[in-house]
Parts: sequence; C-alpha cells; structure tokens
Amino acid sequence: MAWLALAFTVLGFVAFGFAARGNPTPMIERLFGDTGRFAFLVYTVGQGVAALLLILLVKRRGLSIRDIGFRGRLTMQAALHAVGGWFVAFWLYYAIEKLLGLVGIPMFWNQGDFLRLDSPTRLLIVVVATLVVAPLAEEMIYRGYVLQALLERTRAPVAAVLSALVFASIHVGIGLGLAVYIFFGALILAYLYIKFRNVYACVLLHLMNNAVAYLVIPLLVLD
Repeated sequence: MAWLALAFTVLGFVAFGFAARGNPTPMIERLFGDTGRFAFLVYTVGQGVAALLLILLVKRRGLSIRDIGFRGRLTMQAALHAVGGWFVAFWLYYAIEKLLGLVGIPMFWNQGDFLRLDSPTRLLIVVVATLVVAPLAEEMIYRGYVLQALLERTRAPVAAVLSALVFASIHVGIGLGLAVYIFFGALILAYLYIKFRNVYACVLLHLMNNAVAYLVIPLLVLD
C-alpha cells in the first residue's frame, strides 16, 4: 500500500515505453509538456487510488476511518504545533539544501518546469493534487496506517524513524536531497501524530508545506 503510488508512476512510464516502442520521453513531453509533470500527475493518481483502497480495506475489516487517524478533532494546541512544525521544516529545507550542496548531492534529479503555473489548467491540477489529494491521502497512508501499525508493534521512536524511512523512500525518484529532507520532515509529522493521536495536525502542516512549495514560490518567485 505504501509504495502503490510509486509503482503507479513506474508503470506509467513503462506503459508509454511500450506505446512508443522505445524511449517514452518524446511521447510524454508531446502530451504532457515534460516528464516531471507526467510523473507528478501519475503519482497523485496513485496516491488517491491507494487511499481509496486503504479505506475499502479498513471497512472490510469492520473498522472505520477513525482507525486510520481521522478521530477526534483539530484542537488549537494541535494547530499551533503544526504551524511551529512548518516553520522548523521550512528552514530545515534550506539547511539540508546547503549542506548537501557542499558534497554535490542535488535536491532534485530533474526539476524541469512542472512547477511553473503558466495556465489555469495547470494551476487547478496543482491545487487539487497538492492541497487536497496529497495531504489527505499521504497522511492517511503514512501516519494513520503505516505509523499506527508500527506503533502497535514497537516503541514510538523506532516507529517514527521506520515510518519516516518509508515515506522518504517513495520520494527518492524525485531527488536524493528531497528524500533526505522528507525523512526529517516525516519525523516532525510522526511527532504530531504520536502527540495528538490523529492526522489533523499532520494534514495541516502538510497542506501549508505544499502551499508554499507548489503555489507561493512558483507564483511569486519563479519567472
């Protein structure tokens, strides 16, 4: 379940490879603009499918979404922790980028121009993918399901590290530096889940992080 979105992305490239009878890049660039945008779209669809399958699996076991993190409510204390966690994660990104840059490790393998919001369609896709699907689906899967399952089997610090490794691993294809950052960011998310025993603060932090990374920076910083 945790790697379903990554498998979706790989299968997407393989399918286009078969269709093109060789290198899928020209066909993907002709249809989607660049491979980064295509991977982003397929990964988002994969996360949505994985979340729906998880909900169905939970219901088949006689449980509910409360058992995968959607219990209680978002309290003011949890919201303030999420905001604080976002500030830590924000500056952590730049620290990791600088440190890894010293040894030649890039944050992204090939960023391309998929972050550029140069059309209403692309803006809509980014909003739905990063502010709706990703925060809800990823927190449900990686905190509400993976982390919760680990917490039932081992100590909290070990569960937090293992769940962060799983979450980071699905982002290695985007960039090694990004995966390192996401590992530490996932530790913050794990802390929020363990402290408040639901995913609401995690979703809020995730949403703020994505809003800045995929909307604010592309709209205000990128040409």
